[in-house]
Amino acid sequence: MKRINILLYLGLGLIVAGISCSDDRVKELTELTTDRYFSPTGMSAQIVNQTGVRLTWKKNSAAESYTLELFANGELNFEGSPVKKIEGISNDQIPYTIVGLDGATNYSVRIKAIGMEIADSKWSAVTFKTNEEQIMKAVSPEGIQATSVRLNWTPGEEATTISVNPGNIIHTVTPQEIAAGEATVTGLTAETSYTATLLKGNKIRGSVTFMTLLDLGDAVVVQSTDNLAAVIGTAKAGDVLALMPGVYSLAADVLIDKAISIKGAKPTDRPMVKSAYFNLDKGASLALKDLILDGENKAGGNSFINLQTGAFGNIRLEDSKLINYPKGIISGSVNAVIESVSINNTIFDNIVGNGNDFIDFRNAITKTLEFTNNTVSNALLSGRDFIRMDAGGSTAYPAITSILKVNNNTFYNVIQDASKRFLYVRLAKNEITFSKNLMVKSLAMTANQSATNLVERKSNNYFDAVNFYNSSASGVKNDAVANGYTLLDPGFKDAAKGDFTVTNQTLKENGIGDPRWVK
Repeated sequence: MKRINILLYLGLGLIVAGISCSDDRVKELTELTTDRYFSPTGMSAQIVNQTGVRLTWKKNSAAESYTLELFANGELNFEGSPVKKIEGISNDQIPYTIVGLDGATNYSVRIKAIGMEIADSKWSAVTFKTNEEQIMKAVSPEGIQATSVRLNWTPGEEATTISVNPGNIIHTVTPQEIAAGEATVTGLTAETSYTATLLKGNKIRGSVTFMTLLDLGDAVVVQSTDNLAAVIGTAKAGDVLALMPGVYSLAADVLIDKAISIKGAKPTDRPMVKSAYFNLDKGASLALKDLILDGENKAGGNSFINLQTGAFGNIRLEDSKLINYPKGIISGSVNAVIESVSINNTIFDNIVGNGNDFIDFRNAITKTLEFTNNTVSNALLSGRDFIRMDAGGSTAYPAITSILKVNNNTFYNVIQDASKRFLYVRLAKNEITFSKNLMVKSLAMTANQSATNLVERKSNNYFDAVNFYNSSASGVKNDAVANGYTLLDPGFKDAAKGDFTVTNQTLKENGIGDPRWVK
């Protein structure tokens, strides 16, 4: 017992001694003196306004000021001379922003603390790369022609060349064009998407995309006072009908039995075609572009495009707007094979689906279907599927593998029936890509048929659309976390008025949905 007490007293003594010793060490640390300032810590660099940088580091209250040196090499060896040296930066100026740097350039920066009583600190450093500059302005509609474009940028800003692709067209910038901030590039091809890049040497100063206009010299020009149905009926294979601005009306469904194109002559003032319904006969191809098409909820009307029996070429619908159709967009209830269907950059609203699905192939089949960069709102509320492709297509055309791509679309208030599928595909051979779509306010499930072959599904966003990833339906093909889906509120600017501009920064950065709303 006496031995235990002695050990206990010894232990307590050591603890007290330890505490006393620790207190001394704490006192020593608080009174630590050095012969130079501590180096800045917590350094970070954030790009602002494409070619600026916001530098942040922890403030040192003892420092009189800071000196900064910037090098255009992205290395930490800091060889050579700095491109910029800034002295006298105070604690109140942290974070410190530098603007007007070169675009797409690797930089390194080092900072040290300066004092009066002791030596300067050692350098602390960080590297960063600026984004490409953007001094080019959006192309004015008045500046776009069939074979040329007028490009603008900030007047007085230097440049050496403009590169336009595709085609690698090089335009040398003159001093007069620099002063005006304007240049016209010629030698382009009509109805072609281009990217123009402004350069100073090999440095990109900005870029812009545009599409050239339809060449009216090669088209059949149609006025709103003309009988559009009669013009279509007399058109020859290969004709392009250029509709001038105005309102057109079709009294009955129009038969198309050849390869023709119907396009708005001026994309900035698209013509409206009322009661637009087309029946495609064998051998036909149809391209529709820059149009506003109004089904007027025509009682007893067909789908927008109805297929007859036979083989067809390409069906293209782009840069248009379709509204008020009582059924769907394309219907093929008979044996029909289509080379391709391409629907791009088009807005759909109030597609009812009364008796037909949005795309409805019962015995028809398409070799490829691309549905990309579109917006669909207030559709199929009567309880239909979005894309339906029945096994009858494979029965009639067993050698065909149908390739479907449904990417970068925005869907709002589409399908309010939990038993319905977005993809109702029962073809024997199919491959489906379903990615970067923005689904908002829907009860639909993705798919529930064993034949539906989703070969790629990634980066979709579901908001108020739980059945796309968590349906309990029999055979359902829910999206998986591994596919990178998200559940973010896009924060539409005004969905009720058809403005689906996304305000959620994450969705914007990841490019989810129709690109027109996430720029």
